[in-house]
Order: sequence, then structure tokens, then C-alpha cells
Amino acid sequence: MKTKILANPWARARGAMFKSELGDALLVFVYPRTAKRTFHTYFCPHIYIRAFDEDGTLVYNENVPPRSFIHIPPARVVIEADIDAEMPSIEDTAQIAMLQMGQGSVGGISASVGLNDLLFAVVAQSVADIRRIHEANQRGPEISPDILKQQFTPQERGGFIDAARFILDVGDIYTLPPRAVSLSRQILAAERPHIKELFAASVGAGSWRRKFDNACLRCGKPGSWRIVIPASDIPTISAWRYQRPENAVPLCHKCAYRLKWKHRLNLRLDMAWGLWGPRFEALWRWHQAVTHDQLPQSWDVIAYPLWPRQYGGRTWATGSGERRYADLRMPKNLRRTEIHREALSRALSSRAKYPSATSAMFLADHVIGE
Repeated sequence: MKTKILANPWARARGAMFKSELGDALLVFVYPRTAKRTFHTYFCPHIYIRAFDEDGTLVYNENVPPRSFIHIPPARVVIEADIDAEMPSIEDTAQIAMLQMGQGSVGGISASVGLNDLLFAVVAQSVADIRRIHEANQRGPEISPDILKQQFTPQERGGFIDAARFILDVGDIYTLPPRAVSLSRQILAAERPHIKELFAASVGAGSWRRKFDNACLRCGKPGSWRIVIPASDIPTISAWRYQRPENAVPLCHKCAYRLKWKHRLNLRLDMAWGLWGPRFEALWRWHQAVTHDQLPQSWDVIAYPLWPRQYGGRTWATGSGERRYADLRMPKNLRRTEIHREALSRALSSRAKYPSATSAMFLADHVIGE
């Protein structure tokens, strides 16, 4: 990977902001002394952050989604990388950190330069988000909850909650338009019953189809990602999970026709199960639970926005729904077994016979739900 040292004040303040991805670049922030750091990922892609103290000891190692504030323990060097990039080993990144700490010309930069510009950019974006609601509400004096539900997606509404909280948090630092402050309070009050679920949507929902490889799983020709489990009769505020990539497979029109994709539920389940392995299993458990109103009362939606902790494993590869694994990824490096490979092979065969949708649902529950 290419190492990019942010060696001037504006570059350090800008960081990964306004980039769709970092590609194969490592962004290296070097500070003159070890201290606690506060980072944000507003206007940033989903990134991986590692931080090291004066001795090169790893003190922070997390995937960080967009629109987040994070508090890093006392650190001297912070390294950012693209979430989809192959991050160097901890030993290699530690060597990079130690090497850069030895370059005094870089370490002498003031860490505070450019902070006001950075905060102002975030404030401006937050006010712009609140203005969108104001315009949708036809500039009325009170926010209508119905307007929020009808005109904005759960993901957008989660972003508005972040913006409202941020505006209220910085009210003592900046002189903000009184209307923006008033609307921020109204938004938080209107969305209070749904705040956790909207937060989950802001972390786990998003556009991904145009970014993912759409080669047909069966013939390799250009295709499209097709939804496997149709959305159940549940509130729209939770239905965004059905639009995640774990509930889709890429097929071209011709192969979808030959496999009778729309009419063979068990084939669709086999294909998604074989492609996504434990991540589809976790999504299926959530689907079964929400359909039968059996979601666990102990579900910590803030920590596990995709699905309850017990539905998946401990890592992305084993189906974890934890916040740091909520990013939208291609089905690579998953913990698949021979059973998954057999299911995918069976589904891709146009000669494979499948029972009706009713039987398919029973069989899927028996095989996948365990």
C-alpha cells in the first residue's frame, strides 16, 4: 500500500474527508506528543483506523462507519485505510508508525491547526441537513412526524438525528440560526420512539448495487443483484435490512429465467445461503424472529444494529451484526463450509428440483434456522 504522510495543516484537517474511498493509500497522522485524540468521519467513507502510542503500542484498532465521532486513547500516530483494502499486519503498521515518529519535520506540526475549519464544515453540513427537513415541512413552525416518515428513508432520518445532536452539542461554540436549534430539538422529540432503529439504519443501510461487481453467479455475464427474501409485513423503519447485500445474489436476466428465480423460494434461499454463508444465516434468523414477533428483548440495537448478537458469530466472516461489521461488503473471505458450497452448487444447476414455496420455507427453517 502507498503511505501518504499528511505533512501540512490543511491536509491533516481534511484527512479522508470528501473521498469516496482511499484505495490503496494509508493516511498517516503524526502528532508532536502522545495525547488523547478525537476523530470524526463526517464526509468520509467507511474506514479502518489504527493508533499507536509513543512506544509503538497499538491503542486503537477499529472499523469506523461514516458520521461517527470516536475517542482514541493517548496516541502519537493514527493510521487510516480503506475498509475494503487489505490492511497491513499490526506489526507492519507499527513499523510505519515508529518510522514516522522518527521524522522530526513531520512531528513538529501543530495538531490544532485547521480544527476550526473542520468544525465549521461539519456545522455547515448539519445545518444543511436540518434545512432539508424545514423545506420538506413547507417551512411550517412545527415538524410533522408524518413528513419525516413519508419523504425520508430511515437512513436519512438517522443522519438527521446525528445532525440535530451535533447542532445542539456545538451551540455553545458557534452562534447558530435559532431556527436550526429549534428544529433540532423538535426532530429529536419527534423521533424519540425510533431513535435506536434509525441509528441502526444510518449505520447499516446504504447504496451499494452500483459499487459491487454484478457478474452473474451462474454464467459470469453482466447481471443485477436480486433480492432473495421479500420484505415481510413489518414497519418500513426496520425493512431496510432486506435491502442489504446479504439478502441478494447477482444473476443475469437469462439465468434468472432459466432457474425460475421468482417462483422458487428454496432455490433463492440455497443460493444466498451458499454465497453469503453465516451472514445470510444471521439475516434469516432475524427475518424469522421479526416475522413471528420473537425478537429478543435484550437486543442492544446500538451495539448490534444489523441483528441481535446471538444470531451471528463474533466476526464479519462468521456473521456478526456488530456495529463495526455493519459496512456493506462483497461476499469475500466468509467462513463457508462444505454444506454452503453444496447448497450453492445445487441452486446453480438448472436441473435441480425444488418443492413449492410453502415446503421451501419449511425446509429452509429446518436447515438454516438451527
